[in-house]
Amino acid sequence: MPVAPYSTPSRALVALFAGVLLGSLAGPGCAARYELPSRPPTFSADPSAEAQTRLLNEARADHAQGRYAAAVRLLERFLSAYPESPHLAEARWWLARSYEQLGDLRAALVHYRTLAASATGVREDSYEVRAMRRLEELRRAGDRLGGAAAARTALMLSPARLPPLADLESWMQRLVRAGVTTVVLEAVTSDGTMPPGVYFDTGLAPVHRDVFGLVLPMAKRAGLAIFAAVSLQRLPWVDSSSDWLNAVYDPEERRMRPSATIDLLNPAVQEQLVGLAADLARTGIEGVLVRFGEEKDFFAECGEAARTRFAGAFGTTAEPAHLCSVAGRSLEAMPPEFWRWVGWKSQERLRLVERMREAMRRKRPHMVVALEVHPEAAVDPLRALVDYGEDLVSLTQRGFDLVLARPVASMGEASPSGSGEPATNGLNAFLQWLNERAFDPRRLWITNVVQVRDARALGEGVPSPPSRAWLPGEINLLYRVEPAAAVP
Repeated sequence: MPVAPYSTPSRALVALFAGVLLGSLAGPGCAARYELPSRPPTFSADPSAEAQTRLLNEARADHAQGRYAAAVRLLERFLSAYPESPHLAEARWWLARSYEQLGDLRAALVHYRTLAASATGVREDSYEVRAMRRLEELRRAGDRLGGAAAARTALMLSPARLPPLADLESWMQRLVRAGVTTVVLEAVTSDGTMPPGVYFDTGLAPVHRDVFGLVLPMAKRAGLAIFAAVSLQRLPWVDSSSDWLNAVYDPEERRMRPSATIDLLNPAVQEQLVGLAADLARTGIEGVLVRFGEEKDFFAECGEAARTRFAGAFGTTAEPAHLCSVAGRSLEAMPPEFWRWVGWKSQERLRLVERMREAMRRKRPHMVVALEVHPEAAVDPLRALVDYGEDLVSLTQRGFDLVLARPVASMGEASPSGSGEPATNGLNAFLQWLNERAFDPRRLWITNVVQVRDARALGEGVPSPPSRAWLPGEINLLYRVEPAAAVP
């Protein structure tokens, strides 16, 4: 085999320096927070050196532009593929920084500690010494905050159920005194009694009222955090004839019929959602809860845009009857293309949420992003994938907080003793699954429903669910406020 001319590595060297220069120019807001390498990577005679350098530069460019999840994927691949690389310390440093930006401090600490263990006898500007210093900074920050952050106690409600404006700030102050730390407000009108729109300032959708703009200054004065709840598959301002809507396959009539949900794999839909996420972050909120809905029809959502993208990704022309229907078949009998369809859709939907998270964190770097999940995701993963598109392994690896969708009380029957303590088999199985994978309990939220006729009554506090004593203390509680039944 002829030897490549010497000009080839010269071109690679030029490409490397160009990549480093572009990475330093992209995302000027990041340049002040993150250090550039103290020295450029060196080349070796190893034929894989160019591939290593290219992968590392791509990851650093993603990090500099706020695409932390993308950087994590590339850097994890780097560590797996090149365990003996001379750039291993640099890759591990940026992997730890990326995990930290995603809010996954546990994963970041693993890589910082691995680097710090080799800090003896290296230069002061080495990545090993930087990791040792960062560990000390994080330890001191923990001491100032009294150790691990206390679990949140949150109320989730529609802005339409807030007290009148004149009473709002005093209500928030009472919530704080009663132990509530966070209020989660729905970001989109949802009950059908109001004009369709959003509750924050944006030019991308109808604005019903800028509630977040009114609430956030009061919440800041009261010491209350504000999160937004976003139900992605319901955008009430989208016309019923729009191609943004999903379709479902009707096995009895053997045809597609319209659906009320949004096709989240439609590129136009994705662009609007990413833009709305960025505008929502500009309000100053501290976190977002992403909800996909309770309907068990994930497998059946067969919008034209989703089917077209799937066909392009796999070169298949499978019929909707095979992809989008389980009529007359058990899950064990489903064809391979069905599993490819639901798995692909689940991952594509997660990539959309990651894009939204990256857009929000460009405005607010420490934004908490939580995803609602169902207990089936741990106890019956195949059913959860088919019904809800939930893959708990992917979710736990990508740095999201998890919000258990169903109320605690719905996950077990009362104990035979009559003490009122729930039998928490489903909840315990979920917690055990997460614990076995070292999932940080501070990133888990358990939901409980509170029914009230007047939200002002919540200013006196909310009752703990019966299972609170069974939960680890670090787990967050989310009380979903719903209207109480009318008194006859």
